[in-house]
Parts: sequence; structure tokens; C-alpha cells
Amino acid sequence: MLKHFFRRSGPVPAGMPDLTWVDEFISNVGPYIFVRTEDNILIKRPNQAQKLNAQGAQILKFLLDGGKIAAVIRGLGNDSTRLEQLALFLHGVRGVLEGHVTADSEHPGVEVETFSRHFSDLPILSEVAITYKCNLRCVFCYAGCNCTTQPVNDEKVMSVAEIRAVLHKLWHEGKVPSVSFTGGEPTLHKQLPELVAYAKELGMRVNLITNGTRINAGLAQRLADAGLDSAQVSLELTQPRIFFEHQILNT
Repeated sequence: MLKHFFRRSGPVPAGMPDLTWVDEFISNVGPYIFVRTEDNILIKRPNQAQKLNAQGAQILKFLLDGGKIAAVIRGLGNDSTRLEQLALFLHGVRGVLEGHVTADSEHPGVEVETFSRHFSDLPILSEVAITYKCNLRCVFCYAGCNCTTQPVNDEKVMSVAEIRAVLHKLWHEGKVPSVSFTGGEPTLHKQLPELVAYAKELGMRVNLITNGTRINAGLAQRLADAGLDSAQVSLELTQPRIFFEHQILNT
């Protein structure tokens, strides 16, 4: 029904709110946001989420999928009230994404509510540990990965095929738009660029959580070529002597 609604013909009403900026705005922000109509969530990748009303989620999804604002306007006909609501909604979305509208500010198109455990039905982001090996022996490691050998049996470590299957489920079933590869130290996994490329092929935003010690120009280029969007480098201390007392390089 929504597709027919947006295909309705007819002239754009005169005197309507100015929304000529919308198509260019959506084109610019499209790679950085994700709308999930299953639970009406707008995600500014990787982890900033806002709740939408059901109709707003459908309109925004339509625009992100290539629909034009003129089609939305035609679908509303000459209903000035709904046109005004549409303008308030889209200005609210822009304000939130650009940081002008926050929980401490007021906007007629945005409601601020106390966080609820039922905010979303599906995850906002994901992390996948692709190895438990690590080239450092940090005394404070939260994951207990301070060894170069697998601290668990090999049968408990996912194969590349199994990791790909997890990514496939995260995207197609979990509707999760972002993934971070972690470990252990994920750069020890020889197929890391391949896994990054597969996640990007699905449509995910891909982040790497690494200690940074194995990153050289060659690996950085391979990861960039595979489509890596960002990397988090763990730098726990700023003083070299204390750093190496707590993060010991395995040789």
C-alpha cells in the first residue's frame, strides 16, 4: 500500500513548506544512517539510535531507498496539516543528525522520553570475535586473551565459513547495520581483509578493534581496499615505560 501511496500522481501543492533540500540531504547522509522498520529505529551508524513513529520510519526508508521527496508530497495531496507534520518530522531528523537537536533542546517534531528497555526489538550494533589469539600479554586483558596460542580448543573457534554465516544472520535476520571485528587481536587472523570485504558486501559498516601493533602500510591498505570504515586502537597508557610494563609484546 505504501508504494501506491507514493506513486499517486498530481501537482505539488502551492504554498507548502520548503523541502527542496531533502533529496540532497538524504543523498549525503545515506551512507551513515540506517532505518529499520521492524522496530521503527533510526540508527546513525554505528551506535546512535532514535525511535521513529511508524509512518516516519516508512517515509524515511522510502527516501533512503531512492524515493524522492516530491513523490511523498504528492502522496499527501492538499492536506496542509500533514504537509506541515512532514516538514516538522524531516527538520527534526536533520536537527538530530546534525547535532542541533538534543535531549536538552526543544523541537516540535521531536519528543524526549525516558529510555525504555523496550526501545528496540533488535540489536543496534554487533561485535564478532574472530580469534582469541593475541600478540600482547596485557595484565588487565578483559577477554583473557594474553597468549599467542588459542586459549580455547580449536573446535570452539569459528572457521571463516562460520564467521561469514554469523555476519549473514546479523545482517539479514538481526537487521544490524554495523559490526566490529575484535578478539583477541583480530589482525592475527589471516582472512581479516576477506571478512571485512564480505561484511561490506552485505551492506554493513565495518569497524576494527585492535591494539595497533601489527598495522603497517601494507595491511592498512589491504583493509582500506576491503572497505574498512574505521578502527579503534587501544592505547591504555601514554607513558612508554609504564605501557610496556603492562602490555608485554609476545615474541
